[in-house]
Amino acid sequence: MFRAACLVLLNKIDLLPHLDFDMTQAVAHLRRINAAAAVLPVSARIGEGLTRWYDWLRQQLAAAREAAFA
Repeated sequence: MFRAACLVLLNKIDLLPHLDFDMTQAVAHLRRINAAAAVLPVSARIGEGLTRWYDWLRQQLAAAREAAFA
């Protein structure tokens, strides 16, 4: 799944202060199997990162439309 992913969302980042999770290490592990995937940390609860995710989605949609009508 991660080898083929174009985007990896790291969700629930609002919980990071309360959990034993090393985001830097998680991204490093991802990079070993997929160096090209975009990584976006997000939190729906506090809204952090959602604008970047929405922008990524819009860019992907625009690229798909452009390719479909080229």
